Amino acid sequence: MAEQVMKWHEDGHSFRVLIDKSSLQIIDFHCPHRAEESPVCRINDECVVERFVTEYGFDCNVGVSPIDGTMEVAWTLVGDTKDYATCQVWIIPTTDEFFAAWANSQKADLQPKD
Repeated sequence: MAEQVMKWHEDGHSFRVLIDKSSLQIIDFHCPHRAEESPVCRINDECVVERFVTEYGFDCNVGVSPIDGTMEVAWTLVGDTKDYATCQVWIIPTTDEFFAAWANSQKADLQPKD
């Protein structure tokens, strides 16, 4: 079986959370691709990021970030990109210290060398 490479997307997906006593609730979700014909984040005409965050909450989060208004997240999909039952979505706040350092190093590697 071929190994699948995880591609992290930093494309503007974000949400806002509400602290309600001892729990966090997602109160607003933004998919930047809602109006597009066939964006990479869609399965069966539904945003996979929104579906997984709505269905599983923060169990699909792998990062750390302070709660501060709107939280932008990067996301990756592993498995069948056409079937919810056979895939997994992971999210991470783009402000996560380790993710931000990794993402910046990846961008630096793509810059032309003089």
